[in-house]
Amino acid sequence: MVHPAADTVRKGVEDVLAENGDKQGENFQLTFLSA
Repeated sequence: MVHPAADTVRKGVEDVLAENGDKQGENFQLTFLSA
């Protein structure tokens, strides 16, 4: 179950990835969601 705050951060990360296409950012997202 995803906490609302975590979902907001995840959405923010997705927006950054959409802008930058940053592979490092994608790795960060995977790490964050696994925590």
